[in-house]
Amino acid sequence: MAKQRIWLGIVFCLLWVSAGESVFAQGFSWPEEPENLKVLPGSVKGSELGNVMRGFASGLGVRCQYCHAARAGQEIDPMDLMTFDFASDANPMKENARTMIKMVSAINDTHLSELDLPDSERPDSERLAVSCITCHHGLEKPRQLEDVLAGVLDADGVAAAIQSYHELRERHYGSSAYNFRAGELGGLAERLLEEGELEAAIEILALENEQHPDFAWGHYLSATAYEEAGEREAALEHMQKAVDVAPADGKAFFSRALEELKQESPR
Repeated sequence: MAKQRIWLGIVFCLLWVSAGESVFAQGFSWPEEPENLKVLPGSVKGSELGNVMRGFASGLGVRCQYCHAARAGQEIDPMDLMTFDFASDANPMKENARTMIKMVSAINDTHLSELDLPDSERPDSERLAVSCITCHHGLEKPRQLEDVLAGVLDADGVAAAIQSYHELRERHYGSSAYNFRAGELGGLAERLLEEGELEAAIEILALENEQHPDFAWGHYLSATAYEEAGEREAALEHMQKAVDVAPADGKAFFSRALEELKQESPR
């Protein structure tokens, strides 16, 4: 019983309410005795099932047709739940969803319960638990911004990666979908530097410095990249900028790096 309360608590924390929900569900009511439940607790009934489904949809940023099939002889209308056969297994994504539900349950019921966590003695409603949104953050495919941009860069080049960054930022900034904080682009640039892709790294770091001009590490990485490329003046300029914007507890590190760079012989 405790596990069911934990599981339902996880799902309910994902609830979202749409202004048009009354239209969305017009003429439809969730069955008090749902059919074909294979991984959801048998205690989930009626309106609770709707809350569960909305939690999944919100966690992945998808709609019902992502996992569910149409009623026989009908075409799905996303705004009309009467067009769905929710008990059907015809959509293969439904089985994937079941697998993910079992994974989440295993993490919460087995792995997290085995850890000696400070909250282990707290009530079920306050215990640490993962849910769909913990990883997905409203995205169908839960990928880090650095990895998304790296894929675009490998396929279409650095200009396309930079354009993709701006598009993603325009669409998702302020949500939990992607991390647009200082350092994310720097991580991609460090990967490029390790691979010897100096020009691409320099362009990505230019974007980092444009978005986060007061991020000392971004300027430090730019100095490192320019130094490797033999552009000494640009390297010195960025290292000086790193010193200028560094917080007090980090200024000594960047100051030493600047002095070492000044003492090195020009290439």
